[in-house]
Amino acid sequence: GWSLTLILSHGSLQLLFSTIPSPFKLKSGLAAHHITMIVPLLFAACHGVHLWILDEGVAAERAGSYEDRIFSKHDGSLALTHFMCGLQIYDLLSTTLVSDLRRTDNLAHHAATLLFVLACLLPTAGPCYTHFSGFLFGIMEISSVPLIISALCREFPHLTESSLGKKINNIARI
Repeated sequence: GWSLTLILSHGSLQLLFSTIPSPFKLKSGLAAHHITMIVPLLFAACHGVHLWILDEGVAAERAGSYEDRIFSKHDGSLALTHFMCGLQIYDLLSTTLVSDLRRTDNLAHHAATLLFVLACLLPTAGPCYTHFSGFLFGIMEISSVPLIISALCREFPHLTESSLGKKINNIARI
């Protein structure tokens, strides 16, 4: 699933950046991680916004009882929770293996997020709290895409040498 796809994408990019002349050569793992994360984070943000704001099933759960929200079986919410599980497996693995990312706060954040996702998917009564997936695993990721772009520009300043690069970095930092 998602974990394998992201690991293969990261590995391919890291191999590419480390073997060809590239401004990313010295920090190929960091560049591969940040670039790999852009698409899935954008997907999570868009899917989460759709679920939380536009989906009629999620709105009906919100209007229902507290139990309806806790034990939601909404397909879109459950799919986003499964997606986030794959994303966090990749993110924890890459954070562990890429020395530029291996910091205690990063490791703790990704381990805690993965544990929370697993707790939502593995309870004995079936999935729980997936009603909140649109918000927790989607809307909360809206800020992640500009943060990744900003981090790329900070770690690789050559990206901001062109006027387009400067504009993109400035927009991401707003």
